[in-house]
Parts: sequence; structure tokens; C-alpha cells
Amino acid sequence: MRALLVLVSCLCFLPAKYAFAAELISDREEIYLTELIQRSKEKNLADLRIWRVLLHYRDDLDGSATSSEIDDREFFLAAAGKTDPFAELEETLKAFFSSDNIRADKATAQCTFPARYHWLNSQLNFDSDLMPPQQCETIELWRERINPDSVSLIFSSYYFNNPSSMFGHTLLRFNRASELRSDLLDYALNYAAVVSGDTGLIDYIWNGITGGFEGRFSISPYYDLVNQYNNLEKRDLWEYRLNLSPTQIEFMLLHVWELANTKFNFYFMRENCAYQLLGLLEVADPDLDFRNRHSIWTFPTETIKQLFEHPDLVESVTHRPSLATQLKQKLAYLDEEEKLLVRLIAENPKEKNSSDYNQLPPERRASVIDASIDFIQYKEAANSDEHEKSKLHNLLILRSQLPIHNQTVAPTTPLPKDSPDQGHDPVRLEILGGRFEIEKDFIEPVNDSFLEFSIQPGYHDLLSPEAGQAPLSQLNFLKLRGYFYPETGASNLESFTLIDIISLQPVDAFIKQPSWKFKVGWQRNRDDGCADCTPLVLNPGVGLTLQSNFYRREVYFTFLEANLEIDHEFDSDHRAGIGATAGLLFDATKDWRIALIANRTQYTGGQRSYVTSIELRQRYSLTGSTDITLNLKNVEDYRESKLGVVFYF
Repeated sequence: MRALLVLVSCLCFLPAKYAFAAELISDREEIYLTELIQRSKEKNLADLRIWRVLLHYRDDLDGSATSSEIDDREFFLAAAGKTDPFAELEETLKAFFSSDNIRADKATAQCTFPARYHWLNSQLNFDSDLMPPQQCETIELWRERINPDSVSLIFSSYYFNNPSSMFGHTLLRFNRASELRSDLLDYALNYAAVVSGDTGLIDYIWNGITGGFEGRFSISPYYDLVNQYNNLEKRDLWEYRLNLSPTQIEFMLLHVWELANTKFNFYFMRENCAYQLLGLLEVADPDLDFRNRHSIWTFPTETIKQLFEHPDLVESVTHRPSLATQLKQKLAYLDEEEKLLVRLIAENPKEKNSSDYNQLPPERRASVIDASIDFIQYKEAANSDEHEKSKLHNLLILRSQLPIHNQTVAPTTPLPKDSPDQGHDPVRLEILGGRFEIEKDFIEPVNDSFLEFSIQPGYHDLLSPEAGQAPLSQLNFLKLRGYFYPETGASNLESFTLIDIISLQPVDAFIKQPSWKFKVGWQRNRDDGCADCTPLVLNPGVGLTLQSNFYRREVYFTFLEANLEIDHEFDSDHRAGIGATAGLLFDATKDWRIALIANRTQYTGGQRSYVTSIELRQRYSLTGSTDITLNLKNVEDYRESKLGVVFYF
């Protein structure tokens, strides 16, 4: 019990303030310190990569200056420690002589920075008489409790209800050494922004982009995170067990201890969860140079791909499906009559007495009950209800009475082929050639050819290959699109998209979630009310999506949406209205996807008008990094067609 209490106090990672005032050291120790500093200079220890990753130092883009990415003054012992690796090394050596506590949680320098001590000792071979090693009981109890035998990097799939998790999320799990181990009882390391509950959406986005939130590491039992991500947020988990040696794992764990209470500035786009966990893997193995690739942004899926660039680093991959995925898998095994029984029994377990149920073979009854149990658990995850718990209890009893083992009632689900490491690269470049025509009554038609160039740092749209991505989704940001007219030499900005999100959630008898969209950016609309302007557009919407599988997969969606456009060309400098979008997304083959989208918006605020548009888009995937695209579009009197190539890199 005492060990557990000590462990809990360690895991809380409460803020701490340094109270370090080095005690005077003896003349012999002063001489020895001078010797250690001189030897560290001779070995250039402050310039070695391992010291730099332990202190999270990074050079500026031009290499002219060095600074630590840790934004907590209390992590550094030297006044200039954030920017001066040697000054920090010198002060660290000096502090190791002291038995004074340097933090309010009553820990000496040796016990506060055990990874630094371990590595410097391995390089300088400390004299234990002149620098006695100190007993760090709290660390030992903590290590014994976690007891890692291996480490897994966990990827949690995309979660569109949280801006910081739209690209997925990663964490580390320390797999305990035990023959009877359950991975749910392992400990997991998470890195996330510290956000107060009353933070508004605009503040949330702004602070996440500009580093206005603190980022902190925390350790908790893995089952807590499985419940949050897998069950409540209905996100699949992918577990990548890494091939790290016991020595590497131990050293990384010591550094995790050093990061307790340490704050970073959290950036959604770059210094996020994925980026910081790469830093820990570099501590375990300094030969892994992961982070230098991420100078502007860090996508969690891209960090997963990096693991496979190092032979034998990934030992195994495990897929942990969410409650929603499990339910879909079991329903796919049932026919329509059996699915109806699932709904009826989940609503009223007494339906087990019906003739429709009892005439089923035992293995089919087991499949129906298993799906009913999953359906209740799926509903209960979001809204715990005593009545639902009672029904679940009754069904579990009923299932235990069926002499059919779980694995015999449905085929084993293979590891999905669309794992995160299989997704396309995030940056997209499009080069298209096209022709437009404007035809109005009593006016000579206007037509011309054009070239379109567009580029965006990420990420995915409705026609992109879905392998490794969130299905039926679109997440574009910072997309720049322009036209060039060769005959006249003119060019113009067609659009600059800050963010464009579409989340299509097919509704069925079991899973009912709204679809939604949100777009902000500048866009040339081509209608009579704004033929030559590029207004700032704000376009949110909510809708309904249905899906069929008559041929391959057909997705039907509709949105009710608001539209606000701001430009000085409008009367009153704006126009605002309500509109509706209807669309069909159709998979002609596994590589050929077609979308037909129609929209009508009635503007009643500011400049009054209405706009009707219809668009046919097609995308054929040639390789994992190249697509062919064909688009036809009509907006009032404006028509265009274009054909081109899409590159992912």
C-alpha cells in the first residue's frame, strides 16, 4: 500500500517549483568538478546527439542558434540552459554533488534527472567516493510498478469532433513483463494540451495554432485511455509493438520521469502528441532521427510511416476495433431478419422467447445475442442508463447459456488492410488543364482555356484513396488554387481555403450520427452576383447521409447549411443566406470514385440573390501517390471542364 501511495503521488505530476540553492562543496569536490567539466569538454559531450535529445535542443532553420523546445524554466539548472547546452551540462554536473532538494517535491538533482545522471556517469565514470550515488526510492517504486518489458506506439484514429484530434492521436504504452499480463492493465504515456472546460471554440483553435496552451505528459492505466478513445469516442486503436532493447526502454523511462511537471507550448500542427513521442523514441535510440523531417507540421499518420522506414523496428501490429467497428463487423455477418431480431432483443430481452429467434440454429442465435450485446454497449458508452445495464446483464446471462464459443459464431476478423501506415502522403499538388464558357442571353459567349495549379499541405478529400484515412471524410487546409490563361497571360486566385471539413456519417437502424461540414476561406464563386470577386466565405452545415451497396458502395448525402460571404463588391459589403446541398458519392471500381453534387443558396441578407450550382467530379487512382481527375462544373451561366493529375507527397 505504501508503494502504491508513493506511485500515485508520482503520477499526478503536480506543478513544482525549484528551491535549489547548491550547498557548498568541498575543495576535493571542487577539484573533481573542474576535472569532470574539462573531460566533458574534451569529449564534446554537450555537442553529442544524446545530450541534445535529452534536453530537446533543436537548431534554428539556418543553424545559427540552438534552443530547447521545452518551455519550462524549471527544467533547466543553468540560467542560460534553454539555449546553451554546455552551460546546462556544467550546472548539471555541479548539482549532482549536492544532496539538497532542488524541487518542492523533495528530490535531489540525481533523483530529478536520472537519465542525465545515467548517461553522464556512463561517459565520465563518476568517482562514487567524490560523488556518491543517491538512493531514489520513489523512482524505484515507480519503475517497479510500470515494469516494462516492451513498448508499443498506439495510434488512435481520426476524431472529427475535436480539432486537435482530426488527424489522429498517438501515445506510448509500456507493456509489462508478466505471463498473465493483460495489456489493459499496462501504463500508457499521453501528451496533450491542458485546456480548461470553459475555453470557447475560437480561443481553442487560436491557442492551438499559436502555442497558447501548455502541453504536458501524463501516465495513466491503459484501460482509461481505451475507454476514452475506443469506447466513448468510438475510435479504432492501432498498436505498434516496437523492437527496443531493455536498456533502451529503461533509459527512455528515466527520461519520462524527468519530464514530470514539465510544460511545453502545445501546437496542433507541429509540436503535438506525435512530435513529442518521436522525441522519446530518439532518446531510446539516438540513431532514430525522426523529428528533423517535421519542421512545419507533424501528422500522426506520417510518424507511423516513419517507423517502417527502419528495418525491424516494428515487431508486430495489433488492431483494437472500437465498439462501433465491432458492432458493424458482427452485423455484417447477419441477414436482414437476424438484424431485426438484434434490434428487438436489444430493446426487450424477452424477445428471446419469440419463434423467429428460437427457430434459429444455436450458432445463429449466439451471433444474434452477441450483436445485441454490442449494440447495447455501443449505446451505453455515450449515455449510461440503469435500464440498459439491466438489459445487458440479462443478455450476458442468456449468452452464457448458449454452448457456442465466441470465435465459432463469426469468422475471425483479419487485420484490416487500411492501417494508418498505408495512407497516402498528406501534401497534394494538382495540375489541370481546362476550358470555360460563359453564355448569357443577348450577349456574345465568352470562352477560354486555362491551366489550374493547386497545392495544399494536407490532407484528404472525398475522392482521395481511403486506405489509412477516415472513410467518407474531407479535411483540407491551407489549400491554394489559381488559374492561368495562356492566351492572355492573365492569372487569378480562385480560392484559398483555410479549413474545409466534411464528415459523412451513414445512418442505419443501429448507428445514427449527423453528418456535418465546415468551411472557411476565400473563394471565387463565378455567379452573376460576384462574377469577378473572391469573397471571404464562412459555410457551416449539418445533414443526413445514407449508404447502399447495390453495386459497390453508394453514398447519398444532403446538407442544410448557412453561407456568409464578405467582399466590398457586394451591396452592404456582404451577402448571407441559407442553402441546401445534395450529393451522390459512387465507387465505380476500387480505384475510380465519382461524386455528383448540387447546391442552391438563397441569399436574403446584404446583397440579395440566389445561386445554383452542379458539379461532377471523378478521380481515378493510378498509384498510391498519383491520381487522374476529371471535373465538370456549372454555376448559373458559367460552365467549365478540366482534366489533370493529382500528386501526393
